[in-house]
Amino acid sequence: MLPYYPALRAKPGEFAACGRLTPRYQGYVCPRFVVPPPTESDPEKGRVPTLDEIAYMMGERLGKSWPHRRVALSHLSSR
Repeated sequence: MLPYYPALRAKPGEFAACGRLTPRYQGYVCPRFVVPPPTESDPEKGRVPTLDEIAYMMGERLGKSWPHRRVALSHLSSR
């Protein structure tokens, strides 16, 4: 099976969906999470998070849903 590199928004639903993949398929997937600019409101916080909060949330969400697996992070500029 060929590897799959989906580009996903770094939102709670996408992290949860990756975490629900069966281990059989997780080895073939390397998600690229696109981190929104720090001008978008976070649904869990109900406000725009700080850069430190964004970094902490990404690490926490990845650790819970995609532990010990390959992943890529990219960001959208706020321009």
